[in-house]
Amino acid sequence: KWAPEWVGPDYTATQYALGLDLFVTKFGQFMLSLGPNFLKFMTIAVLWFEKAAPILMIMPFWNGPMRIIGILGIFAMHVGFGSCLKLGMFAWVPAGVVLIFLPGWFWDTLLPFIRAHLPLPQQYRQQRSSSANSVTTIYTKGDRTWMASTMFSMFFLWNRYQIIDASILQRDRSPMNAGRERERDMMTSSSSSSSSSSPSLSSDIALNLGYEREPLADNETFCVESQNRKQSGYLGVISLFEASCLWFLAPILKNRRVIRVVLVLAHLVQAAEARYNIFAGWIYPTTPRKFRKFIVLEVISILFLVYILNWNFASFYRYPVNPSYFWIGPTFKVDQYWGMFAPHPPKESGWYVIEGVNAGGEQVNVFNEGLPVTYERPETFSELVPSQRWRQFLQGLPGSDRTENRLSYGRYLCREWNFWGRHPGKDQLKEFKITYLRVFTRLDDIKPEPQRFVIWEHKCF
Repeated sequence: KWAPEWVGPDYTATQYALGLDLFVTKFGQFMLSLGPNFLKFMTIAVLWFEKAAPILMIMPFWNGPMRIIGILGIFAMHVGFGSCLKLGMFAWVPAGVVLIFLPGWFWDTLLPFIRAHLPLPQQYRQQRSSSANSVTTIYTKGDRTWMASTMFSMFFLWNRYQIIDASILQRDRSPMNAGRERERDMMTSSSSSSSSSSPSLSSDIALNLGYEREPLADNETFCVESQNRKQSGYLGVISLFEASCLWFLAPILKNRRVIRVVLVLAHLVQAAEARYNIFAGWIYPTTPRKFRKFIVLEVISILFLVYILNWNFASFYRYPVNPSYFWIGPTFKVDQYWGMFAPHPPKESGWYVIEGVNAGGEQVNVFNEGLPVTYERPETFSELVPSQRWRQFLQGLPGSDRTENRLSYGRYLCREWNFWGRHPGKDQLKEFKITYLRVFTRLDDIKPEPQRFVIWEHKCF
């Protein structure tokens, strides 16, 4: 991104990007209406944050807060991209993946602080006023149940909670399991850091709770005790939702149709687990393995890092990579290339009109069936394209080297219209023409006149 549209003095990259009819959303059009000064500010902010984000992620001091600022900034930036432009999974996958880099400072310090001081929402306070100060106890059996309960409670339980592994309540534990469960209890925390109770329930306390019987039966893996009521299984899940800030979902989970769907999914998961367990022993080792360092592999890794840095420098400073080792990049897929809006966004846009004639001689709109044929610029053309794959296909359709694509697209339109009994008799599509209307993005308020190009004519029969 070295063009003047990005690095100045123009700073018009955002304005050009939001002028692409094939990608812009309604929210993107709203952002475009905020004016050139705001869009210039967004261009500068995006460019500088992309430079600052890597530094924030590896900051040697205040690493926790600095990394969170970088992660939240990257998350917000990609959510903004996806809200303004239809980019498929490009926007949402990076926004989700970056969250795995949340530091321990977020889980150990920031999240408990937020949960302890954030006031309860009004609706939730009315729903849970009688139990806001109560303790929700969750009994689990098994690693996956314990992990799922911990993650759910960490984010959604606003009142105090404690998670107990039911296996530590057995009086005939082995010393090895005792150490393992004690370590697990240390990871289970209370949601309220200001509570007078201990933030974790140690195994020694659990052994002296005085239970006459185990809280979980042999065939149970999950149980919730809240407001002196104990529920297990699916009813326990509903009870957990009722005790959380997601209480409004509890009535939905009680619906009979939802219960049937859950039961079917549970059976499918159990069947998949049975097949998976056959191969699990082959995939995961049951005994510790010792790994040795290989100097050759480390040297190769360093050479690849140097190669990738040189490739990026060549792209940025615009000098050619030496032909003697150019082949390494495409062969091992380390040829880093960024063509999206680089060196600047496209400065032209367009949309399609497919005007057809049926067997009865009537004019039909093949691209947007049911509406009259018009060559006016659509309000939001991107809404008419069904998916990102179609968007990528249509983007390159006017190219001079895409004759085969246009022929295949014409045959596809004939099949979709005439076959499967969708348009019988006189409604059969006889012929059509594909018109591409191109406009050059203007930075002023003058409405550009589109240029018409008939890129394909096709006869179905």
